[in-house]
Amino acid sequence: MYLNKLGIDLDYLIKSTCTNVKTIKETTKIPTFWAKVFAYANECKTIKYNNKLSNSDLLPEPIWLNIRIKFKSKPMFISNWTKSGILYLRGHPGIQKHCRAT
Repeated sequence: MYLNKLGIDLDYLIKSTCTNVKTIKETTKIPTFWAKVFAYANECKTIKYNNKLSNSDLLPEPIWLNIRIKFKSKPMFISNWTKSGILYLRGHPGIQKHCRAT
């Protein structure tokens, strides 16, 4: 499946929060159908707003395709990092020490 090539699995993608089909499609290169499925599923979730998150709430968040973690105003996805197992803020001390809920 496409997700294995990206270094993520279905469980991880379900934890993402991105609701923009174009962003999901462009960053992951998955087919439009699947990008729509995940975007629309994310629209149905209850997502906490940044001002209600503590640092401990933020640490288990997925890094990629997360509306709270952006670069140039877009959720990020770097396949080389996902393939290396860098998926969550927790477990990466360099990231954790700079992690602040805004």
